[in-house]
Amino acid sequence: MPKKTAISTRKWTFPARFRKGMYSWKGSQKAAVRVKEAVSEIKAVARRDPERAAEGAVRFVEQLVPAIEHIDTSSGTLGTAVNNAIWALVPVIGKAPLASPKRVDLLERLRNAWRSDDYGFLDPIPACWAELCADEETLLHYVNEMEQFELWDRRAYFGCLFALGRFPQLVALLERERPSSWDIQQWGARALAEMRQYEEAREWAEECLYNAYEWDKASPAGFLEELLLRQGLPDTAFTEFAIPANWKTTRLATFRAIQKKYPAIEADDILDHLAAHTPGEEGKWFAAAKSVGLLERAAELAETSPTDFKTLLRAARDFADTDPHFASRVAYAALHWLAAGYGYDVLPTDVTRTFALGLELAARTDSLPTFLTRVDALAEAAPAWGAHLKDLIQTAS
Repeated sequence: MPKKTAISTRKWTFPARFRKGMYSWKGSQKAAVRVKEAVSEIKAVARRDPERAAEGAVRFVEQLVPAIEHIDTSSGTLGTAVNNAIWALVPVIGKAPLASPKRVDLLERLRNAWRSDDYGFLDPIPACWAELCADEETLLHYVNEMEQFELWDRRAYFGCLFALGRFPQLVALLERERPSSWDIQQWGARALAEMRQYEEAREWAEECLYNAYEWDKASPAGFLEELLLRQGLPDTAFTEFAIPANWKTTRLATFRAIQKKYPAIEADDILDHLAAHTPGEEGKWFAAAKSVGLLERAAELAETSPTDFKTLLRAARDFADTDPHFASRVAYAALHWLAAGYGYDVLPTDVTRTFALGLELAARTDSLPTFLTRVDALAEAAPAWGAHLKDLIQTAS
């Protein structure tokens, strides 16, 4: 039994911050912060007293929706915070050393909170029901309940069947529903994989992948990638599924995720693959190439397609002393895309600063006449900032 300390016996802080109707229409940011603080508090207690932390996690979920139900969630900030909180607290409950009757009591409270949620905040709960059940006795309790009385959520039912190892039963049940959404069909694909029926598992997953919206492709693609890696086929996994499986909110994060998963593949080859699969957006991989020291490649990418001029300007300043030739190419690329009309909320001062940096770097690399000639050509053809560039050239001359 873990030793109880001050942090595990003191009164919970979060309940006072999640009273019914506590947050108003504009309370999204504040509530999101409070959600993160509550999760941190519960996880801190879990290190010392996992049973109390599990009870605290359930109490938090019970109080959550009544407290935040009046908030405007259109920004997505609160929805993301709540979703992250649920997934962070699931293992706190699942890993707690609870006897099955006590665990069932907590899960009934969770299920009641989920059923009372008219807004969808707690929608992930059935999807992780098997992890919440944790032990065979609790899993059997809910499988029997759903088979004999009420199938209250198919995600919960299929997840529990999978956790119990009832793979043939799962496949037989789901075969009749194909094609279905990934949150349902994944259990059949995973069951087939566990039975080493890899081709059938791949067929089920690809069915979902190719019918999914772009923002829903990551999960089935991740399964397919892991399936191929498990079979010892890393090249096929990389070629076919690395991009959709590891797509992140930024291109740099995407590159790093793929690089971490495929350490045997050279960074340059990864960049080639990424650029080839995003035609017209090659420049967005500039930061990724720069981060691994492939400066020549980075400059080529920046010159190929529109690249955020602020990103290019930062890079030009950072490398002005250590690699002025690279910095000069990047500064000119920034000016080129500005002149072509790319960029958001661009001001005349942005163009002036970019020109000034390019001018300074051209002087350092003994290429001033070439720089001015190229900028003059930009000014002639520029749909944006042509007159301003001509003024800057005249002043510099």
